[in-house]
Amino acid sequence: MKLLALATMLLVGVASAGALDAKGTVGRNKGLPAITTITGSPVIVNIGADNSFQVFNTDIGNGTVGQIYPSGQNTLADMGWFVRVNGVLNAPNFSDRTTATSALGAVTPYGGQSVSGVTGNGTTTSPFSVTVLGTATGGLAVRQTVTYVNGDNYFRKSFRLSNPGAGAVSAEIFLASDIFLASSDAGIPFQESFSGSPGGQTCAGVSPTYTILHISLGTPASTRYTAGQFSNVWSQVGGGSLNNMIAAATCIDNGAGLQWSVSVPAGGEVTVQAATSFGDIPGALFGVGEPVWNYSVLPQPGVAQNAINCIRSKFPSNPPTNSFGWAPSEGQFYHEIFPGSPMQPPSGLARAILECFVQVWDPRGGALFNNYCWENPTPWYIGDYPELRQAHFRIYHAVNGICDGGPPQGTSVYEAFVKVSRRLYYPPLPPPPPPMLRDGFE
Repeated sequence: MKLLALATMLLVGVASAGALDAKGTVGRNKGLPAITTITGSPVIVNIGADNSFQVFNTDIGNGTVGQIYPSGQNTLADMGWFVRVNGVLNAPNFSDRTTATSALGAVTPYGGQSVSGVTGNGTTTSPFSVTVLGTATGGLAVRQTVTYVNGDNYFRKSFRLSNPGAGAVSAEIFLASDIFLASSDAGIPFQESFSGSPGGQTCAGVSPTYTILHISLGTPASTRYTAGQFSNVWSQVGGGSLNNMIAAATCIDNGAGLQWSVSVPAGGEVTVQAATSFGDIPGALFGVGEPVWNYSVLPQPGVAQNAINCIRSKFPSNPPTNSFGWAPSEGQFYHEIFPGSPMQPPSGLARAILECFVQVWDPRGGALFNNYCWENPTPWYIGDYPELRQAHFRIYHAVNGICDGGPPQGTSVYEAFVKVSRRLYYPPLPPPPPPMLRDGFE
């Protein structure tokens, strides 16, 4: 009954999240700027002459669901570059289309807008490339270059400010968006722990996990960031400073952004670089291996600290797979379904939990001690990450030494739950192969 209630609750949570799509948007495609499309795989990028974007992922709805709000708008959406100079915010022409960016306040569109066609063939050595040109307040020239390599789940962009004037110009550069996670306008504000990149992840109960991130690349690095409720992101951009905060991990209509504080020298230029990823977190961008999930049990009510320490001690650091104290897999519990049935030994984190938490577990025999029984289907994992994943146990005394899958009426049943956590681990890149000798052999 409890499990049914839990499943119902998750379904209600997901359904409610979808209702967050209505935002009271304004504008109706009064005159869109020129658009160039990079038709990549799996990422498709629409690039506007006003430095705005819409992005599609062919793994989601066959590439028909925009990953930036408004998702149904297949031209340009609420994502772009912004430049603030002397209190004036230069921004894409959001008012020319359906938008929910009113919290930006007063903005000035870029001048002299143009966008090139696509060059390159989508390979690492010749990526697809598009160039956007324009002007901004203070006499600054703007040049954006967008690149994409087929097979990547992210695209890169560089944004350059050039100053032909006789004096340096201080500017705030922003990259921000109202993100639409897979097929929902609701998500959990998120910060990738290795790089500090802000973004959002799908809400609890949504599988598989899907992440959208804005990632600062190269130098100068971004100076500020934010991830939170979408209109709050826009108000921070409009106010000229991001708050360096990730909002509480609740399911909301969310957005994210990066900020660079720069001084463009007289007769010189400044270029900032970023990537935006869709789906899995691209560890290769951070100079590490692709991330993998690690699993552990953290301090929690009802679980003795010595049991936590025991569980963590069973997982020494292993560079290719896991950090210290974290298991490379949840593992499986493997238990007898009926007397005499074949068994496999438990594995991964499941085995550590049994050995450290269940006092009547016999690790040598790989089963409960005599006269104790599992009430099926425990032990098992229930619930979903990040908040609800638990190991669930129900144990009762055998009757005349026999376990029949369920306790007789009136028999005491001992029940416990252990909350399980997971986090991404970034393994180091493998060392390059040694150079071959001249003849190719040792």
